[in-house]
Amino acid sequence: PCVPRGIFFSHGSGEHTLKLGISSDMRLMAIVGEETYYSNDAISFEGLHQLEVVIDANTDERLTTISFYDGTKLIGSSQHEGLYEGTGRYNLGGINGNSTNDFGNYEGEMLEFRLWNRALSMGEMGEYAQRTLTGYELGLMDNFPLNEGQGEYSYNTVVSGGDLYVGGSEWHVP
Repeated sequence: PCVPRGIFFSHGSGEHTLKLGISSDMRLMAIVGEETYYSNDAISFEGLHQLEVVIDANTDERLTTISFYDGTKLIGSSQHEGLYEGTGRYNLGGINGNSTNDFGNYEGEMLEFRLWNRALSMGEMGEYAQRTLTGYELGLMDNFPLNEGQGEYSYNTVVSGGDLYVGGSEWHVP
């Protein structure tokens, strides 16, 4: 089986870029602008796996806490000085065209991608991981089930969210 690694999500451009991925030593990573943060622990991929990167901004102190989870187990946390203020489209599976990437585009399989506008508690992470979302959950910005099986877009189940371009990806259908 393929060992997942590389950038699986990117947003923004230039110094206002956010990239999320898996390093060659199997740790979760977040790149905010020019700064790279890693989970303390590596991930062992044995079947379906739930991973989370929580980016929680403290606007008063202008600090961002980046927490990495393997399921509901915290495997690392870092402080980023400043706030992430990127704009633009999301890119799943790699990076936006005007950004550099030293880690490579994502090589692996993905079942679903969810984006929240608030940090979830560990209880909420566990609860939401076990069910199909309706698109009306508090704080859910985007939910892409990635179950289309063909085409260049994944459709968002959140009513106010946009669809996600996934061109160049290979669909796997059971």
